[in-house]
Amino acid sequence: MDEANNDFRIVSVPAKDHEPGSLRPIYKQNEHYPRLVSNNSSKSYRPVKNQKLSEPIGYIDQVAHTYGRYEASYASMNEMGLSVTESTCGAKTIAKALPEGKALFWIGELSQIALERCATVRCAVELMGNLAVKHGFYGEQEVEGSGETLLLADTKESWVFSILSTPCGSSAIWCARRVPDDHVTVVANMYTIREVDLNDNSTFLYSKNMLDIAKQEKWWDGNMPFDFTRAFSSGEYGHAYYSGRRMWRVLSLMAPSLNLDATLGVNTENVTYPWSVKVEKNVSIDMLRELNRDHYEGTPYDLTKGMAAGPFNSPNRLDGGSRFFPQPQGAWERPIAMYRTSYSLIAVR
Repeated sequence: MDEANNDFRIVSVPAKDHEPGSLRPIYKQNEHYPRLVSNNSSKSYRPVKNQKLSEPIGYIDQVAHTYGRYEASYASMNEMGLSVTESTCGAKTIAKALPEGKALFWIGELSQIALERCATVRCAVELMGNLAVKHGFYGEQEVEGSGETLLLADTKESWVFSILSTPCGSSAIWCARRVPDDHVTVVANMYTIREVDLNDNSTFLYSKNMLDIAKQEKWWDGNMPFDFTRAFSSGEYGHAYYSGRRMWRVLSLMAPSLNLDATLGVNTENVTYPWSVKVEKNVSIDMLRELNRDHYEGTPYDLTKGMAAGPFNSPNRLDGGSRFFPQPQGAWERPIAMYRTSYSLIAVR
């Protein structure tokens, strides 16, 4: 995917009332311009010049009223203060969208429907999960990007929601965990939900098929405590520390007294970092801005230092190789901020 050509405009979609019995169209994933051409959404999506209207791949029942929201490729925030951010994750399953496959929803469409219809995180989690189980979920059409995680917050709660397709490709498996009010968690292109307390629905929500499928596929023996990441994650993708270093950086900045080890990385079998940490300092908007700009400055992994940074201390590292030449051995550090970061969001409640 050529990220320079992707359509990451922030668009305002107004609130709207709908006629009884009307249908809500569902569109296939498309992150290139124009990502959507429609006369029934935002003015920004209306056709220009000779653009053709986008063709839905399916429909669901519409509700009487939908909230106004902001969105880019994924939904961002609605008028009720419900906000969403996204991180693609590797999963053990992969599915294809209709009409070639059996699945109706990708994560962008699910997040948009959640913000259209929900004022709270719990509503959003259960709505997205139920729709995906009923109609099917598909991730990016690459093995390493076949799962998804959303981080959601309303005016009172924050949750992490992870989802993947079922092995048959026509349904979905999902799990969500609440973040403690005085804690911070981070998701960096890998599932993070580990042991699930199956009896604590104030902290965990999950699909009814989760345990049965894990047992059927021999991803869980049915006896050990259930670990969502161990059961369903395909692991850290890209290269070693692609996810783990970013997790370490965020958690260590928020709770420096823990002295977390940057060399542990992450894996599916063992827990290396706490799922969340209690913050040890006031978290300000400026602090979050600095975090979104971070290249491991002041650490042994500082990308502004060394010969590769060049004479101007640039933290940017372009990937070597191309489709015509093999990828060289080794890899650069994957920092929080990257030259190909399309946009960053800070949701404030």
